[in-house]
Amino acid sequence: MNGLLAAMAVANPVITALLTIVVFLEKDKLRKRSEDIEAALKNGNASVVQTIEAQKQDFTNIADRLEALSKDSEKSAATFIGLSTALTESSALSAKALQGVTEGLQAHATTVAALVTDLSTKVSETSAAAIENLSNRTSEAIKDVAEQVARVEAAQLESAKTTDEAIAKLNQEISQTSKSIKELQETLKSTVTL
Repeated sequence: MNGLLAAMAVANPVITALLTIVVFLEKDKLRKRSEDIEAALKNGNASVVQTIEAQKQDFTNIADRLEALSKDSEKSAATFIGLSTALTESSALSAKALQGVTEGLQAHATTVAALVTDLSTKVSETSAAAIENLSNRTSEAIKDVAEQVARVEAAQLESAKTTDEAIAKLNQEISQTSKSIKELQETLKSTVTL
């Protein structure tokens, strides 16, 4: 009887130690997964910030070019209008020629205005496409994070289930051991009474 009790006294801490080690290892795995998710989030955020900064610089460059083109066109138009006015005042003969120049300038101004409008439209479309692309990337990054979180949750649930199963098994073994001890005590009692 003392041998059985001694064996149970040794087995109980060993089983407890094994369960503690299992819980500790699972905790380390969960910590590593959390760190991986955090790193993925930081990388995704850095990528989004870099993309936005690059697009911001591109839009600034386009706006500067449009402004310079507009100023050049305005200066050109002002210069041509000044020339046409001077020619009109100098002679009636050159008035006919200036009429053609003026019409050409108006056609040029219309063409430049159409080009500026077309360029503005293309910039707007490009901006919309870039924003949509950025939204898609952000959605994908969020989806990846959600998948990682779901994996962590699944791992936690699996770990909890494994721990619960191990505890239930341990309780069952303890119950069986207790039952065996009682049966042994009964046997010893009946042997002693004989």
